[in-house]
Amino acid sequence: MLSMLSMLSMLSMLCVSSIQFDQIGLDGQCYTITTRTVPHLHKLIKTITKCQSSVPVYDAVSQLTSQGAYACPDLDVQVIVFAPNKYPVELNASMDVYNTAVLLKYKTALLLVENATTDAFLRYARCPGLSALFYDGDADPESITTYDGLVHYTDIARLRWNYRVVSYWVACEAYNYPMLAAVTQAAPRRWAAGVDDLLVGPSDVAAAKAMKDALNGSLLEESFNAAVWSLDDPSDIWGFGGFGTD
Repeated sequence: MLSMLSMLSMLSMLCVSSIQFDQIGLDGQCYTITTRTVPHLHKLIKTITKCQSSVPVYDAVSQLTSQGAYACPDLDVQVIVFAPNKYPVELNASMDVYNTAVLLKYKTALLLVENATTDAFLRYARCPGLSALFYDGDADPESITTYDGLVHYTDIARLRWNYRVVSYWVACEAYNYPMLAAVTQAAPRRWAAGVDDLLVGPSDVAAAKAMKDALNGSLLEESFNAAVWSLDDPSDIWGFGGFGTD
């Protein structure tokens, strides 16, 4: 007999939402990116082709770094809460983090659904006073989703967090190369994300609790592990790292 987790996984693969958009690469060529997200998981499935072609291009992400001149829109921002999907559980977890940050008097940027764009992520992630970033969306080892597209590992590698930003991502498979190397290059204080699949629901609640504890000054690794142990599904596997102070 199939386990409940297996049944959910099979159902998820049958029910996907798809988005397609074009982007001009650093090489001047047009690429078509097709993304699918899997309900019940924080998982991104993407295919990249040349425009008007159906042949996948497997090494294209290195050409797709966002080319804008990004600058922080509010130098006072200390916390970012970013959730591009319309799923209530993700929005509720994000609002939980936001309300805690506001209660603790952090200047907080709330970027939900249509406000959670690629441009907004890349601008706010450069704010010099940033101390925490909570992301609740979908991912693969190369990219995380936004409302209007993706943030690639090549974009993350260009950030300079200087060991001061605590960043928890509710995102499948992001804690793998090449994203892992890119975030390490960005130099967060501490960073957590999914090593494998994360179930929508328990992972959101656990990560939100961990971020609220971090904002309250708890020991970061200890409080993160406690939140995951007490609130998350045991099948979820997280990575936790960073080289800043705990």
